[in-house]
Amino acid sequence: MKWKLDLELVTRFPQILKRPPYALDHHKHILEECGITVGVSSLASYLKVNRSFLFALEAHGAIPAGHDVIGSLCRSVELAPAVEDTVRGSLGSVQSRTLLDVRLAVFQQYLRQRLDCDASDAEAMITKYPRNRHKSLRLTARILKLLEAQGLAAEKIVRNPYLLNTHPDQLEALLENCPTVASTDIREMLRKVPRIAYMPWHNTAQIVRIVEEFGFSEQTVLNGAEVFTLAADTVRERLALMAEIPELWAMRHNKNFFKMVFSFQRTLNRLSYMRTINMRCLSVHLLSTFYPMFRRYVSTGEDRTGGADLATYLSERLSVPAAEVWRQLRHHPHWRAVPLLTVSQTTEALLDAGFSAAQVRHALHLTLYPERRALEAARDAADAAVVPDEYVLQLALYRLEREGHFSGTGVFAFAADRPAVAVGSGAPAELPVEEGRVPRRSARVEGR
Repeated sequence: MKWKLDLELVTRFPQILKRPPYALDHHKHILEECGITVGVSSLASYLKVNRSFLFALEAHGAIPAGHDVIGSLCRSVELAPAVEDTVRGSLGSVQSRTLLDVRLAVFQQYLRQRLDCDASDAEAMITKYPRNRHKSLRLTARILKLLEAQGLAAEKIVRNPYLLNTHPDQLEALLENCPTVASTDIREMLRKVPRIAYMPWHNTAQIVRIVEEFGFSEQTVLNGAEVFTLAADTVRERLALMAEIPELWAMRHNKNFFKMVFSFQRTLNRLSYMRTINMRCLSVHLLSTFYPMFRRYVSTGEDRTGGADLATYLSERLSVPAAEVWRQLRHHPHWRAVPLLTVSQTTEALLDAGFSAAQVRHALHLTLYPERRALEAARDAADAAVVPDEYVLQLALYRLEREGHFSGTGVFAFAADRPAVAVGSGAPAELPVEEGRVPRRSARVEGR
């Protein structure tokens, strides 16, 4: 109805209703640029018209006799006369060419001039992404102007030719409806992950609401902007599932957490494998890194981490500088061998039991002990009433360390508290094979 098409004719050509709106808009502009009258029948037979020779189109009256298609296309984007002459020279006898051949010749020359790239790059932008074969020159000029206004250089557009599939109306709606994401300017995210411009703006808006609902930080959003290339329902579903897995949800404060959301199936496969071989020291890096690095780590059999996830969690949860957390934890000889899950469970249990964040900060090594032992020691110390409240957790830590003769080995009591993981029929566990990328459900891109 936007173009005032005859409804009676639409009922005769219902196939045009199956086309995405943005694709139909490109087809309409292409027909206009070629000098073809836009109507229901011409839109319905768009692909057939493109495959037709110019002399045949003139014979059937689709193009006026003697109409200069090349000149019409070049004038639509104000191409220089020299460029027009180049196109004519490359095509030879124009009448014996299909409309698609003529269009693509002009389109390729336009890309070369507009993006200042060579012929091979311009050709690759069309051949690698066949959908670019059916992009209007005028709409392409609009989207290139918009992309450059957001800080995307011509070189970056050439390296990411799928951006030509972005409809200018879609990008304008994105900028208007999603100006910021977790306090981050949407333009900064577009420069970091250009594919966001290609996604439906309403999908991005839904993901923004999901991110804000779960309370993720600005840095987390910036480091995992790839998550905005997924469908909003997929993001919500994955976050909900991860919230039910304690080992994963304890990592939510890590700035790279969205990498696990993006490669969700890979994360689950690795988590399952590490549970099977009874390795409990997990990290965001380990669960989302390249397969060779993951294989190298598990092959060593050393159940330790770099400690970044522990420091990040305690820093965020207890509102203490990360440098101070690192300084305190390094005094314990075995802190890197303690799983993040143990630290998070103990910390949450102490806070839920009524101890303040300041008290926990002053006895930080207590969070390295299993929840049950730490709570028992804390309650016993509180019941003894021999020290002021601010020193209760320090007394509890002293008693626990005394049991291990102050060697720090008391943190390994989790081995007796936790039942062994069943491996199955006795067969050795195998590394998960990761060949290629894991399929994922992406947001449906309208009009491509």
